[in-house]
Amino acid sequence: MTFEQKTTILKTSWAYDYQVRFTTGGNYLNIQTAGTGTPKLANGKGSWSIVMVYDASEYKEPYRVTTKKLDDKGNLLDSQDSYMYQGTTVDLTTPTINSYYTATGTVKVDGNVTTDASINISKATTIEYVYKWNTDPIEYSNITNGTFPADTKWYLMRLRDSYVSYNSNTPEYLPGTGNKTHDDAYWWAFGKDADGNIKVYNKAAGATQVMTSVSPKDAESSTYPHFEQENGLDDTKNTAWTIYPSINYGSDNGFYLSRVGETTKINYNYQNNKLVYWAGQDIGSTFRITPLEDEIQALKASYEEGAKRGAIGSLNEEDMAALDVELNKGTIEGLRTAVTVAENAEKIPFKPELYYRIENLARKYSTKNGTNLNNGGYLEPVDYLETPNFLKTNGYFSNDRNASRAQAIWKFESNGTDGQYYLHNMNADTYMSGNDGAYFAPGVAGTESATAFTLEALSLAQYNIKKAGSGQRLHASGAGENNGASIMFYNGGDLNSPSAWYLIPATSIDVTISDAGYATVNYPFAVQVTDGVTAYIGTANAQEGVFTLKKIENGIIPANTPVVLEGAAKTYSLTILADNDDEPLTGNDLSGSTVFKTIDTAADAYILGNGEKEVGFYLMDETDRTLGANKAYIELEAAANPIRSITIGGPTTGIEDTVAEGAETEEYYDLQGRRIQNPIKGIYVTKSGKKVIFNK
Repeated sequence: MTFEQKTTILKTSWAYDYQVRFTTGGNYLNIQTAGTGTPKLANGKGSWSIVMVYDASEYKEPYRVTTKKLDDKGNLLDSQDSYMYQGTTVDLTTPTINSYYTATGTVKVDGNVTTDASINISKATTIEYVYKWNTDPIEYSNITNGTFPADTKWYLMRLRDSYVSYNSNTPEYLPGTGNKTHDDAYWWAFGKDADGNIKVYNKAAGATQVMTSVSPKDAESSTYPHFEQENGLDDTKNTAWTIYPSINYGSDNGFYLSRVGETTKINYNYQNNKLVYWAGQDIGSTFRITPLEDEIQALKASYEEGAKRGAIGSLNEEDMAALDVELNKGTIEGLRTAVTVAENAEKIPFKPELYYRIENLARKYSTKNGTNLNNGGYLEPVDYLETPNFLKTNGYFSNDRNASRAQAIWKFESNGTDGQYYLHNMNADTYMSGNDGAYFAPGVAGTESATAFTLEALSLAQYNIKKAGSGQRLHASGAGENNGASIMFYNGGDLNSPSAWYLIPATSIDVTISDAGYATVNYPFAVQVTDGVTAYIGTANAQEGVFTLKKIENGIIPANTPVVLEGAAKTYSLTILADNDDEPLTGNDLSGSTVFKTIDTAADAYILGNGEKEVGFYLMDETDRTLGANKAYIELEAAANPIRSITIGGPTTGIEDTVAEGAETEEYYDLQGRRIQNPIKGIYVTKSGKKVIFNK
């Protein structure tokens, strides 16, 4: 074999290289090994064929320096090897490891404690730094004489999202499951031996049994943590365990669990549903525990969440009181009894004839893909004139809860098969239609291509809304910032997940009347106004520039009837009348839209406003022709010289006079009944009962 010179050595030293190619028979030694680790011959002359040859006459082999980080129990947290030449200075300042540990100040060099600030390397060296774990999440119980004391601290325990349990039918291993119960098999307690090492107990296994296993080192794959009687264990079985904090789920006080003296961790193998051993540090090795008292409070809060919303499947006040009695006992038995009370209670029923708000358990528009239990948003179709661009590729999203948005009102309409429904959004007048595993496109106009849904009760007043046939769930996505909280079909997710929903009867809708004293609304369902609010339809006289209001005497506004509301400035709750099917009122020159709408420039459109002179309908700006959702407006044929405003007035409103500046003095009262000595622009009532407008 010959070589081809590439670079001339400028200085003879081991630190400088001489670049060559080794060649034979027209091929070159190539170090691109494709994972085999064996150099090969190839005809390419790229960088992979360039070999570095060193002058090693002055070379001295570096020493291996091992840096270890340990906790104060001797658990190895991290170990790294580096290679340093003789005489290299190493700073012994303790490095920061993470927020879960505090340095104890103890530094060891080759097993000996040192207070030196640095050392010079003259041989292979091991440096150890010792840390203390800031938080131990476990409260230990004094478990002796084969019994659990009354004050035993009990915990639910999970790896990944699987709850660990004990099963007497599988004594050789411990199983996990995604769905917890409150049976004894799911409750764990922790004690300590005379040396301060942890012992692990299970309520179903009893206090005479402990978690044990042989060492996972050099053992067959069938080595699993399991339970055996503590008395009589041979020397190969271990009952002493140690914990140290996980680099995963740190905010949940996650921890690893290992045999004392070893770093191999217990891990959940979801493929065979067994607890096994694993050398790595990942979420599958991270235990998270829930104390009994936290589980009780979480369960109570979950029932209260459904009840305060009036969601279907929630408990009435009497059953909530009975639930509290059992939960307040603070025991596993009381917790189980409370669950039984809830399961047997008569819950708020689902009635498809009602309208509903559909609330996601965990995700909403403002937090995108963040998961916030019981702080999700209302299901809504995307209104493309309203929302940011990133949602325009998706048809539906979980919007922040807002009791004034008619876009969040839904009707479950039967498709003719028992228990199956189409989801009809009243405001957009569209039906949901989607494909498995995909985001929803905008809704369809009729039921012909609409998707049929079924409802599956989960407990805690939560429901899966499933696609009939495939069973995929309606799900608020957490995929990323660009589509977080968008709605898709998903094949997973149960209780307390973004695939779980509250179904809340929509019995009212909020509307805000501003300081102007007026507002306009247009709803796709009938509503009843509340005390303090008067509803009007009206007619427009373009020549006189006056819009004459006509009071709706019974206060019932039929569906799709645009109206003007009058009242003091505040937010009111209007009652939704699900059983009202009256036709829209006639003799009304108000137009309206339920969704955002762009008004054609071919017409003169007037929207409610508080102009320089008074409250009235003002001509829309030519450059901004977008009308907000659920608003009313006046639309007239385009005129060569359109009027700028239309004044609210007319005798049929009960506004019987328009009082000009300098009018005769009388006793005037505002709409709250207070006497006004010097009326200014606005609406007033005279002592004789007349309602008048001042144009001052």
